[in-house]
Amino acid sequence: MASACSFEDFFRVQNHRIAKLLLSTVSVSLAEAQDVVQEALTIMFRRWDEFRNNPAAGAYLAKVALNLAKRNAVKARWEAPTADVTDLADVLALAADSSGEAEQGQLVIRLLRQLPPAQAETMACVVDGLKPSEISQLLSVPPSTVRSNLRHARKRLAAVLREAEHDVGS
Repeated sequence: MASACSFEDFFRVQNHRIAKLLLSTVSVSLAEAQDVVQEALTIMFRRWDEFRNNPAAGAYLAKVALNLAKRNAVKARWEAPTADVTDLADVLALAADSSGEAEQGQLVIRLLRQLPPAQAETMACVVDGLKPSEISQLLSVPPSTVRSNLRHARKRLAAVLREAEHDVGS
């Protein structure tokens, strides 16, 4: 959000974007992702005067949401495991919009889940339109780590796609 905007506008733009980011990078259910997004947006609302004109407001919100999700995951490890599994239909419903991106969203999520967590997180940020410098700040890692994760993720995804192409051709 490069120019001054209302929090309502910011909310509309960021709400689903951050939920999709969480679903593709962190092992959370749709309900957990929505809860984390609401908590992150509440934090952002309290600090809105600081971020109203800041072009990095979306990246900051993503970082807050990822940190909250990771914190919640650590807490969940200490609790009794549940049978809560993300329903793919819910994920696709969130990923789909009026232009019918459900199939594309499904493919992206399946591909990202085949990567190691750090690579998946980095690649999801690229898919979400972030630049490597923004990803570096968002994930609190050096730019060289972002470049390395992207290189390895692209190599792995290329192999997965070649294998899928070969399987279809057989």
